[in-house]
This record gives sequence, structure tokens and C-alpha cells, in this order.
Amino acid sequence: MPYLVKYNIDKIKYNKFYGAYISLSSLLSFGYLSLLTISSPLIFKLLPSIYSAYSVTFYLIVLLAICIILLNPIDLLLYSIGKSKVFFYWNLGYYFPLMFILIFSSLLNINSMIIALTSMYFILFIFAEILVLNKHHNLLHKHEFIIKGIKPLMVCTFAASFSIYLLYLLPSTSFVLVIICNIIFISIYLSLIYYEKRMLQDISTNFFKRTNEL
Repeated sequence: MPYLVKYNIDKIKYNKFYGAYISLSSLLSFGYLSLLTISSPLIFKLLPSIYSAYSVTFYLIVLLAICIILLNPIDLLLYSIGKSKVFFYWNLGYYFPLMFILIFSSLLNINSMIIALTSMYFILFIFAEILVLNKHHNLLHKHEFIIKGIKPLMVCTFAASFSIYLLYLLPSTSFVLVIICNIIFISIYLSLIYYEKRMLQDISTNFFKRTNEL
């Protein structure tokens, strides 16, 4: 927040820092969720057997977490340019529809409720760009919010999908094989992060090494 406020008079620096920060934090968040997904066979083996019936719920919760992470930066962006009132009206605008969907979907089952919430948050992610940021944020480049959210997700999805594919090619899902697939994922994940090196370097030079200046 202090850095975005500091750069809100310079559109180029603002977008550069925002892109680097979101890229780094999203890669870490989506990478953690990917590891949870890959490790799900191991997780369910460690839990009591009754939990195995909730494997679909587990994956749906991961999808919900992804959509929440995608939408999450909107408050940071609006607060950094002094648009807290816009953020208040944005929250107020979707609060009642969200409660309506939550109440009625919960009457069906837990999976239906999670699917409804996930769909709602993804729609809000798209609408946040179109209805809020494009109209009330004069610093962020057009589509920057969506692009910076989707790009780290695509990186992690590719790495996780390849690792899960290898997991199903193997003859069983023992602890050792799950660990091997995690190692494969981390290796692919880190190699793909290499292509984010310039943005990560921007975070290192503009944020971590200059924190004391604030």
C-alpha cells in the first residue's frame, strides 16, 4: 500500500510495481493451492476414512480460493488512489445478491453452495475490471487487473496439470509417488518462475531493498 500510494503520481512506476507485486504474491498463492491439489491423495490417506467422501468438496474449495485470490487486489488498487468510497459502494452492490445466492444454494448441499459462490466471485472478477477499475482507476492500464491475475494462474495450472498427469500414469498413488509428483511440480514451477525474473527483480530492488526508505 505505501508503495502504490507513493507511485500514484507516476503511471508507469505504479503499473510496474503493481505487476511485480501481484505476480509474486499470486504465484506463491496459486503454487500453494497447486501443491494441496497434487497432494490430495496423501491428505485423504492421512485423514479418517469418512473424509474420502468429500474429495469433490475439497477440489471445489480450491477453485473458490482461486477466485477469491483473483478478486482480492481490488481493495488495494482503489485505496491506493483514495477511492475508498468506490470500494464501499462496490462491496455494498454485490453484498445482497451474494447473500441471496448463498442462502438459496445452501438449501441444496454444500457443493452447490461452493459452486454458486465460486461462479459469483469469478463474475465479480470480470465485472471489477469493466464496471469499477476502467471507470474509477485512472492509473492502471486497461485489462491489467485481469491479465496480472490470470497469468500466474495459467503458469501454476500448467505445472500442476503436467504433474497430476504423471501421477495418474504411475501404477499407484502411494506416499512416495505423491512426493515425487510434488517434486516434479516444484521443478516445473520454479523453471516457469524464471520467466518472471524481471518482475521479481523489480520487487527485490523496489520493495525489499528499499523498505527502510519508507
